[in-house]
Amino acid sequence: LAGALSFPVGFFRLSDCVDLSDAEVNFRAGRATTAIQRRAAKAAGALAMDLAAWITQRFSLRTPDLPDLSGHDPRTAARLLREAWGLGAGPLPNLVQLSEFHGIRVFSLPALAEEVDAYSVWQGDTPFVFLARRKTPERSRFDVAHELGHLTLHRNEDVAAVHEREADIFASEFLMPRAAIIGHLPRNPSVDELMEFKTAFRVSAMAATYTSHKVGWLTDWGYRQNCAELERRGYRLGEPEGMSAHE
Repeated sequence: LAGALSFPVGFFRLSDCVDLSDAEVNFRAGRATTAIQRRAAKAAGALAMDLAAWITQRFSLRTPDLPDLSGHDPRTAARLLREAWGLGAGPLPNLVQLSEFHGIRVFSLPALAEEVDAYSVWQGDTPFVFLARRKTPERSRFDVAHELGHLTLHRNEDVAAVHEREADIFASEFLMPRAAIIGHLPRNPSVDELMEFKTAFRVSAMAATYTSHKVGWLTDWGYRQNCAELERRGYRLGEPEGMSAHE
């Protein structure tokens, strides 16, 4: 094994890693994700937890500061987390750094597990987030917010299908609060106005359009027109004028 995998022999003599069960892992993954990819993602997470324990023994890290918001609806929970962290209603800073500042351990996933996109889990009193880097920086930023939703809303619950939708709603409100949309955009904003908003808040153009419509600030007709224009500009499958690098 050491020869085939280019790992030192001592690695295989270490004690077993944490065994992450499917019931506690919130995967942000598409239906095409294979069992092998999910197992690889969990294995990478288990190794990362070992590494985190090694780091914690040698360095002083931030104590986790993540409130339990289970029982709240996702939008309220997102507003409560912004309030608890003193973030106001404006654009959020680097979300990886923000998470780590509040004691959340953030690690990247290896290439084999990238189809998973992201997942989060609690190990005792320590929250972990694991991220892929295969999509746009804006999408990765949304993934971090999505996982914060899981960690705050679903800490003491087994994984359920409805949790994914709740975490998406949380992420939208956390990144783009309704108050911010109303404060920064006119009613029925044009694509160019939405582009200015999406640049300031570092979200995808489609997410800014969708959320504006969802909170009632963009009519059905305006939403369809803006989506068609964004698709014409190439924003359906990517972010042509987006962030230059992942956080």
